[in-house]
Amino acid sequence: IHDHAWAPLAQGDPDLLTNPILTALAERYNKTVQQVALRYLVQRGIIAIPKSTHIERMKQNLDVFDLHLHRKIWKVSVRSTNLPTSA
Repeated sequence: IHDHAWAPLAQGDPDLLTNPILTALAERYNKTVQQVALRYLVQRGIIAIPKSTHIERMKQNLDVFDLHLHRKIWKVSVRSTNLPTSA
């Protein structure tokens, strides 16, 4: 059994897209907020199933494997957002 996330990007919820920690990480790693959120899930072993009908966004959703978020970042991010704490 594997954990999985349907609509892992909160269906474009502005709270996710404007979260100060996620936006800072996105800038730091030259990625989008959505890519940082997806990488966080993938790196924790959670199967992310983002929905998109736009080819460019689909490509962005797959462009997360050259990014590595350190555990120190996870702890700060989890305390300041509603990201899951276990996996």
